[in-house]
Amino acid sequence: MGKDTSDISLEERLKTLQTENALLKGILHSAPDAVYAKDLQGRYLTINKAGARYFKKSIAEIIGKTDVELVGDGAGKSIMDHDVQLYKTGEAVSYDTRGTFEVGERYFSTNKSPFRDDA
Repeated sequence: MGKDTSDISLEERLKTLQTENALLKGILHSAPDAVYAKDLQGRYLTINKAGARYFKKSIAEIIGKTDVELVGDGAGKSIMDHDVQLYKTGEAVSYDTRGTFEVGERYFSTNKSPFRDDA
């Protein structure tokens, strides 16, 4: 059986969280596909290395930006419209996109799902 968490010191809990965080970051950044999370305003909260390569930018240059800021009004607006659909319905959306963006000719298949916290 698992150990009662009341028996684990704060220091041990912190160390466990740091280990889990490092493991999850390793998995995220080794994924060959773009993995990211956005806030309700469409700003990137996190993105992995594969996603950053798509934008030809560093992760730090992407965080806090919207798709319009990253790929321009046309394609960026279309991507953000799909996000709004996701936010309104709360249901996953899937779509394929092909076109010439500021980052060049691209085709990609996208699957987006809502992730909700307690708030």
